Amino acid sequence: MQKKYRNGKTKNIMNNIKILIADDSPTVRNMLSSIFKKAGFGIILAADGIEAIKAAYRERPDVILLDIFMPRMNGYQVCRLLKDDVSISSTPVLILTSAEGKREKFWSFETGADEFMVKNFNTSELILNTVEKFAQNYRRTHPKSLKINSGPSDDVEILSRISVLLDKQLYNSTVEKIKLETILSNLVEGLMTLDANKVITSFNPAMENMLAVPAKDILGKKCCDVFSGSLCKEECYFAQAFSSGKDIIDAEFNLMPYNKKGSAGRSKNISILSSISLLRGDDAKIIGAVCLFKDISRIKEAEQIRTDFISMATHELRTPLTIIKASANNILEGITGEVNQEQKNCLEIVKNTSERLLGLTSDLLDLSKFESGVYELNIEKVDMVEIIKRCIAGFTLLCDQKKIAISYSVPQDLSVIYADFNKLEQVLINLISNAVKFTPDGGKINIAIEDRESIIECSVSDTGKGIAEEARNKIFDKFQQIYDKESRQRGGTGLGLSVVKAIIEAHKGKVWVESVLGKGSKFVFTIPKSASA
Repeated sequence: MQKKYRNGKTKNIMNNIKILIADDSPTVRNMLSSIFKKAGFGIILAADGIEAIKAAYRERPDVILLDIFMPRMNGYQVCRLLKDDVSISSTPVLILTSAEGKREKFWSFETGADEFMVKNFNTSELILNTVEKFAQNYRRTHPKSLKINSGPSDDVEILSRISVLLDKQLYNSTVEKIKLETILSNLVEGLMTLDANKVITSFNPAMENMLAVPAKDILGKKCCDVFSGSLCKEECYFAQAFSSGKDIIDAEFNLMPYNKKGSAGRSKNISILSSISLLRGDDAKIIGAVCLFKDISRIKEAEQIRTDFISMATHELRTPLTIIKASANNILEGITGEVNQEQKNCLEIVKNTSERLLGLTSDLLDLSKFESGVYELNIEKVDMVEIIKRCIAGFTLLCDQKKIAISYSVPQDLSVIYADFNKLEQVLINLISNAVKFTPDGGKINIAIEDRESIIECSVSDTGKGIAEEARNKIFDKFQQIYDKESRQRGGTGLGLSVVKAIIEAHKGKVWVESVLGKGSKFVFTIPKSASA
């Protein structure tokens, strides 16, 4: 690079900048030397690591260019030694190598290199510009008057310094290893590592406690042998992760006792939440996995206690509520004698409130059964058109009062499906009820069915206010009422959509909502045509 003065003369501004090139290949040294000489750099050459260190202290270069693989001392060691000396550590060290793997790049920066570049003489201009940038910056911030230590005087001293550095690195590594082992030993979650063949290479004490067998009985075995009957009985999550190349997040399963001859192990299953994170090498190939296990048995037990309590409470509430409703109805019908209008109004409130509470207890009971896995669907041949007509008939009066136009559209040759008739009717009743509740007077509601290959898709659309995006994410959660204050005054328990979700998922289907604020909402669910799908 040249600078032009007013008198027309030019001067190469790189004349006073020196670069140290250390590479064991004469061909590479010559090629690099030629490139930098043409640019006006002063050139210092070294054929190995020890020569490079001596030259660095003797010549005080502005930039040091290092190959990694050199005799006597490699580029990592040279860089580490120079960067450990405060008198020369600010000199830019650039690693230039033909090895372009992630490992080489990582260790280059780990040893203190300022830049990592791959040897490619088709990009010699990029290499030149990079070196020039570091050289100019160094020259501006480090005048030649700055004192630099004389450095090691001979090969023995250089090797001695490297030995001290290696001892220091070994000590630091040992300390870090102890820290890591302490963390893993005190980790509540079980942690296990696998190699590329799914062989168990290590696990922490928490994992040993979960398996309830000594480490010596597990290490070196394939994970599917150890977890046979739990993770690997029906669906092997380990094999799934390795074959798909995708991590497994929060897989739930029952960990069965490990039955090895001579090892008692546990006497019962425990509930486990597991995540499997794959490890990859420089070539992106899977080289192993880290598996995290969390014992959720107590959580499961607490959930079961809650489910049992809800089931018991709802059963206990149903009988008196049914009696209250029937009694209020008998009085309203005059069976017990004549009642005046004021009494009728009070009795209507009692009747309506008891009906609402009965609905709530029914929803709670259904949810507890679905969540505990004890609910059995009554699978039969179902005509969806019949269900839709029955549901619409039940809402005709209410829709007429609000002047809401309710309609349905289905294919002429709609396939017959196998499902629980009553439960699908309950799904549609809940969805239509919501649509009627939140659709303004004069609005529209449409129930539509699409016949697909192995499933049917049913939707309930309305022209209501719509649902905000943040609310859509939790709309199927229990006790969620996602509408505004005015809408909540219309009543509801926040369980209707939770029941819908539970029923559809019990049919191995999916349910979701689509909505645009100010335009309306569309609740969609899909279920397989066959019960075994």
